[in-house]
Amino acid sequence: MSVFGVSIYYLFYSPNRFPHGTLMKSVESPDHQYKVNIYLTNGGATMDFGIRGELEEERTHYRRNIYWQYHEDKATVLWVNNNMVSINGHVLDVAKGQTYFWRP
Repeated sequence: MSVFGVSIYYLFYSPNRFPHGTLMKSVESPDHQYKVNIYLTNGGATMDFGIRGELEEERTHYRRNIYWQYHEDKATVLWVNNNMVSINGHVLDVAKGQTYFWRP
């Protein structure tokens, strides 16, 4: 892949560039191996608000983005089982690395 292609991906599509936001809530998995941190993001004058979900592994404290929903300001988080979490109705298997990123 060219440097240009990588640059375009990083600038416009990489979830690592999402705004960090303000922590709204944290919800632990039933077995306490994972925690989902939900943030309300606000892009200011250039972007609307959104919800960012971050998965944190409790043992290592490794964090990664697993959920992003633009034009959303509320989040319902329910653990289906030890490895599957539902965020605003989108069920993700965190053990398999599933993510949900909606952008306009």
